[in-house]
Amino acid sequence: MPKDEEAVTIGKLGGFHFSKGYYIYVGSAKRNIQARVNRHIQMEKKKRWHIDYLRPYLQIEGVQIYPGDEGECELFQRSRFQLLIWLMSTIRSKYSFSE
Repeated sequence: MPKDEEAVTIGKLGGFHFSKGYYIYVGSAKRNIQARVNRHIQMEKKKRWHIDYLRPYLQIEGVQIYPGDEGECELFQRSRFQLLIWLMSTIRSKYSFSE
């Protein structure tokens, strides 16, 4: 989220407040993955999934696709670790630290 805080209505779930920061979206599409990712990236579309309601407020930093039969919980655990590595490398490249 680019702003300090956003109030976003997520379909029938209602309104939620999102703080500025990085978020991971994890899906478990087993077929037509490239088409699903391309759809999620688009701004103008019929809202079908929760991510569709969030998309106008997001700046996508990257997409990662994994083969296999892992469910969303397992994919999240793997993605969370990789996000931490990515954030550390981004911070390190942005700021010079003397060792």
